Amino acid sequence: MSRIAQLADIIKQSCTEFEEQLKVHKLPTPSFDASYPPVLNLPKEAVATRDAILEAMDELNDLILGPMASIFSNVTNQVSL
Repeated sequence: MSRIAQLADIIKQSCTEFEEQLKVHKLPTPSFDASYPPVLNLPKEAVATRDAILEAMDELNDLILGPMASIFSNVTNQVSL
């Protein structure tokens, strides 16, 4: 299995786990709706799962972009106007 497919699986499994953790703790599903709380106090395990999702997303983004586009994207995202 390619690394891209592995990362996609990690993201899918972690998203399912994250949603389960939210349900268990009676927390709302993330949304941009105006009624969504601006800050959500997540339990430690949900924070760890969220971080795993974001890390896999970052790596997948870099792989899909390729070396040069990834470097350029990371540099431009850090530049402040």
